[in-house]
Amino acid sequence: VHFMFVLLLEFIIYKVVWFCVFAYVLSLITRSSDDALHKCNVMIKILGCHGKFDEARKLFDKMTHRYYA
Repeated sequence: VHFMFVLLLEFIIYKVVWFCVFAYVLSLITRSSDDALHKCNVMIKILGCHGKFDEARKLFDKMTHRYYA
């Protein structure tokens, strides 16, 4: 049972890492006109994919070039 749990956990981690890589590549394809904003958005996505929500929120709060509608 323990071995199956470890295999399942490794599979989930593998999928999350590849999702983050895919999201990063996709965001490079759809570049915005503002490079700094684009880089911050990519970093927030990567941090979010790895479950580092506090760090992502801090980075979002530091973004001085956000667009407010």
